[in-house]
Amino acid sequence: MKNLNDLMQLTAEMMQTDNKDKFFVEYYGHVQKIEIRYYENGWSAEPDNKPLIKSVYTDNTDSLEQIEELYFWFKILLNN
Repeated sequence: MKNLNDLMQLTAEMMQTDNKDKFFVEYYGHVQKIEIRYYENGWSAEPDNKPLIKSVYTDNTDSLEQIEELYFWFKILLNN
């Protein structure tokens, strides 16, 4: 099962690719939430450029399954 460390490692790998303008990763420490936004064609200020957004709260009973789901969603998009 993938965990938070695996997700953070994948984030580090993303930073070394040409996809940096497609992914935005944010951590909200006050609520222990990780959010990943994905812009299929890269970020732009155009109003119709809407991201796909997935997030997980890391401090609840379903966190491990949700972290794993977020990991594989992120990995699939990263490999496209």
